[in-house]
Order: sequence, then C-alpha cells, then structure tokens
Amino acid sequence: MKRCPNPNIPTQRNSLRPFIVLGAIYGVLTSLFVIFMLKSKRRGVQLSTSTTLTYIPLETELIADTSLDQALIVQDDLTKISGIGPVISNYLKANGILTFKQLSKLSVNQIKELLAQKQYRLQDPETWPQQAQLAAEKNWEALAKLQKK
Repeated sequence: MKRCPNPNIPTQRNSLRPFIVLGAIYGVLTSLFVIFMLKSKRRGVQLSTSTTLTYIPLETELIADTSLDQALIVQDDLTKISGIGPVISNYLKANGILTFKQLSKLSVNQIKELLAQKQYRLQDPETWPQQAQLAAEKNWEALAKLQKK
C-alpha cells in the first residue's frame, strides 16, 4: 500500500482499526448476551422429571408443564383482598402465590409466617383465605360483605 505524502491524512489501514476493534467488542458482547438469555430461559422450578414451571413476564400467565398446549394459570389481582396492597401482592407472587385459589388454601398461620419473614406484621390476614376463596369463586357480592365487616 502506498503511503500518502501528507502525514496529517491517515492511511486507509490505520483509519479502519478503531472500527474493527469496536466490531469485535460488539460481537463478543452480543454473544455473551445471547448465551445469558438462553441460559435464563432454561431456568425453572423442577417439580418432577417431566414437569417444569416457566414464568412468563408481565401479569399474564404461568405455564405448567413443558408443552404450551397445557392448561394456563392466569395470575389474579391479589390487591382485591382487603389488607393486601401492591407491595404485599408482589411479595406473595414472588413466593409462588399467584392466584386467589392458592391463597385460599393457605392457613392463617402460614400466611403470618410468610409475612413475618419480611416483617409485615401490621397486616391482619385473618380473613384472607376466606376472601380469596370468595374471589376464586367470583362471588364478588359476598366478598364485599365480608370486607365491610
């Protein structure tokens, strides 16, 4: 390659070097990101040898089993229960309680133990299982009566 007589004008080879380095860095970072995403997709809660729970973002659904044609469990809005605000709702969901039915199956002592782990002791979950049962049955009138008591 012929050098340019003017030393202030870079040669073509030297002018491409920063772009080549940036391209290599971009390629490595992209590869690492793809690997991270693939590994995070494989993570799940192993229930048995054939069943894995896979969480789908947002407040949409939870897929039970590895196949998509299985029944879907829709997350409920736990803030409809009197005494459960957004913070406790998110805490319950982070601990696997996504639906009214799941909440209704817990005893008051189990709920209190769960809340005590995060020091949410001011909340009184005495009627939460009953409220959750009514909400799971979509008996909104009876739920409203119970919440007024």
